[in-house]
Formats: sequence, structure tokens, C-alpha cells
Amino acid sequence: MIYTYEQNFKEKAYLVKRTWGKRCNNLLFMSNMTDPNNLIDITVLNVTESRDTLWKKTKLSFQHAYEHHLKDYDWFLKADDDTYVIMENLRYYLYQYPTELPLLFGYQFRRNFMSGGAGYILSREAVRIFNEKALKDKEKCSQSDDGAEDAEMASCLSAFNVTFGDTRDEFLKERFFPLDLDFLLNEEFTDKDFWYYTDAQYVHNETGLECCSNTAIAFHYESPVHMLVFEYLLYHMKKNQIQLKIPDLPKKFSVDDTKIMFPRKNIGLYQKNSSQITANNQIKQNVINLK
Repeated sequence: MIYTYEQNFKEKAYLVKRTWGKRCNNLLFMSNMTDPNNLIDITVLNVTESRDTLWKKTKLSFQHAYEHHLKDYDWFLKADDDTYVIMENLRYYLYQYPTELPLLFGYQFRRNFMSGGAGYILSREAVRIFNEKALKDKEKCSQSDDGAEDAEMASCLSAFNVTFGDTRDEFLKERFFPLDLDFLLNEEFTDKDFWYYTDAQYVHNETGLECCSNTAIAFHYESPVHMLVFEYLLYHMKKNQIQLKIPDLPKKFSVDDTKIMFPRKNIGLYQKNSSQITANNQIKQNVINLK
């Protein structure tokens, strides 16, 4: 589900449709009106488009997913119209997790919620719990229209024991990003008081080519041109005389594997030198043992 609004239909949402969105099993654009240019199909919601009403938009969007698509899909992604998602990496990552468990994945902030801009994913069971339990509980889940949608979603789900997954790779590098790739690659940016560093659940020490996981999944705040740059570099440009090895699929967890599902959850938490943690070798061995 892609959140968009009238001013972005042509310039941003249509680019999602032309690029990574065409690799989704189903692509829904959520807004309060149809597209006058008929470039994209809109799921029309009864909401006033405003940053102040994103929580209402989120509740209506996941209600729509629950009522019309719950049995059709295993996972439900929410993203913005300036988010770029590498769907192959997302599918590869999610493959190992059972959708019978209530799970939430994304880029986690220190205040224990997943970034809405970076995109977050709910398992089918998490979508069911959100609609059948959380939204009906006036004490545990906000009934108002306003509020930060990503923080409100996390608050509702955590109250009903939905697990927040650690999406970092075996080298403790993030896969989801609330910022664009230009920022992440800028080796000259060293302001550790910037919110990307101060509000993160896990400390980031690297910029440049070491900024991100080699199996990165999502980047936020990407311009229309950058959306096309991603698309060209990933899917159109060919490299001669290089044979790429397709990785083996990871071992699937069963619903009884909750204790080993996220073995690295607290490693790197608020630590100033997480990229140099000596436990890295043990982490990689733990991952190997899970395969």
C-alpha cells in the first residue's frame, strides 16, 4: 500500500507504478480521490489529506487490506510515494518467517516504532490482530485521527504482543532506511547530533560504501530522478563477463522458533562502536547454525 495525494499522483506515485511497484503481487495507492489523469488506480479513502490525519489514513488503509485482501497475501507493506523498495531483497528476507506469527518489520527508532517513510511490513496475523483487537480497544489503541502514524501503529501492535523484528543483516547493517541513498553515501556528513543517529534504535557509525547492508530493502525521500536511477542500475544496466551466483534461500523458521528468530536483537543497541563489535564472528556463526 502506497500513501499518496493529488499533487504527487503524476510526479511520484506514477513512478512507483513504473518502477518497483510493478514487482509487487498487488499494488494499492491510498488517497482521498481518484487520479484525474488515470495514471494510477486509487483506493479512495474517506480522509482529508494532511500530515495531521495520517493515523486515520493508516487505520482505513489496513482496514481495507483486512476486509478485501487478508486471505490473498502473506505480508502487507506500507510505504510512501517517495520510497524505493528492492522487492527481491524484501521477499528473500521475509521468506524465512511464518506469517502465522504476529510480526512487524522495518527501520526501528529508539522510541520503539518502525519508520513509516522507510516502509514497514505486517504479517497476515499482525494485520488480523490490528483490525480484530487493537482498533477495537479504546484504551490501548488511539481512536483519534491525528498522531504520528508509525508511532501509533507500533503502540497498538505492541499492546497485543506483536513482535518487532530486527531487520539488520549478519554484519549489523541496516536494510531499511528513513533517508535517501545520497545522504547515506556522503562520507563528509559527520553530525552525530542529527536525528538519524540520535533517534536510532541501533547506533550507526558508517557512511559511504559501508553505510548499508548488501541486501538493503528500502530507501526513503528518493527524488523522481533517483527512482529512475535505482531502476536503471538494478534492472537495465548490464555488466559483461560477470556471473552472479543466486544465493540459496534461508532456512524457514517454524512458529516454535521464536526464541532463535532474532538472535541479534540487542547487539549494537545504543553502543558507540557497534560497527566494531568483537562479537561479529560469533553472530555470523549463529546465523550459519540457523541455516
